[in-house]
Amino acid sequence: MLGDGALVEFSSAVDAVECAIAIQGAMAEHNSSQPEREQIGFRIGVNLGEIVIEGNDIFGDGVNVAARLEAQTPKAGILTPSTDFSRAYYASALVTSANLRRHSAFGES
Repeated sequence: MLGDGALVEFSSAVDAVECAIAIQGAMAEHNSSQPEREQIGFRIGVNLGEIVIEGNDIFGDGVNVAARLEAQTPKAGILTPSTDFSRAYYASALVTSANLRRHSAFGES
């Protein structure tokens, strides 16, 4: 955990995006029963890139890009960096159009 954020490393881009979709889906369900002032909206940036792991630290261009994506993401959204990433994900994952509509911020920067 980093302040009020988290940095999570996945060995698979598909796993990363599926996790992001699951988190946003669970938060939407949770928020549906909460007053607006008590709702929580995560911003998730997912990047496929090189990282460096030293001890408990993760850093590098992959981390920097993910942080920049997160900062650009609308509340309760998911943002990926490129169409190449999206094509790789769609080619190997089962994502329904309903999932994509629910997470309208999932896309390209």
